[in-house]
Amino acid sequence: MCIRDRKSIGVWTVALVLVAGASTGFVPHSMPYATPYSTPVVENPSDDDHGTFDGLLTSAASLPPSSTLKVLWTHGMCTHHPAWIDDRVARLVASVGGTSQTLSTRSVGNHGATLRTDRITLQSTAIEVTFLSWSPLTAWYKSSLTYDHSKDRGGAFPYARAALNRELKRGLINDCMTDVVVYGGINGETIRRAAEEAVCEVMGGRVEAMTCNVAVGASPAALAFITESLGSKLIFDAIGAVWA
Repeated sequence: MCIRDRKSIGVWTVALVLVAGASTGFVPHSMPYATPYSTPVVENPSDDDHGTFDGLLTSAASLPPSSTLKVLWTHGMCTHHPAWIDDRVARLVASVGGTSQTLSTRSVGNHGATLRTDRITLQSTAIEVTFLSWSPLTAWYKSSLTYDHSKDRGGAFPYARAALNRELKRGLINDCMTDVVVYGGINGETIRRAAEEAVCEVMGGRVEAMTCNVAVGASPAALAFITESLGSKLIFDAIGAVWA
């Protein structure tokens, strides 16, 4: 399953289309010259998209009584603060029902990534969701880019950027695309290791000497992955590494 931040994607998509249109010389006749960019339109979810988690409910319902469905959930690019977990838990509980309880929060790796596990108790089964938060692993690289923040936003950059240019630079480029660049290079090793350890743990194993050891009988009755944006790449890579 893939959860996307529709609002952010919608705004940036419209913004990029406007930039592309301007670069090709296309300017709508109705657009006044004093306002070079029209107001972005953010699309709402379609009528048949209610944010349900039918796959999780089907998997949970197919398990024997008192069984637990394990889930690994990770965010994508752009800085995600701990509150994103509270939001996802609230959405999941609202969709599947039951009650939730935070079981544990611990560090994964040595550079600030964390794993938080919440248990959602249903009538006959339970869903145990482990959230991987890896934003701290790229925070330093993003902080090194604050030198070009405009003075009107508390930065040292001596010039004022146009509003759309400024938001794209600070949001899409400095905050979000930095995650992609870091992960794709040698500095992404800490992210990859955290993701591999998270995958190993939800499989019921432990990382020992760079190997995921799963004891006999420790594997979960069922396992699911929920990934957002770049998180899909992280988890696919981690599964491949653990499998190897």
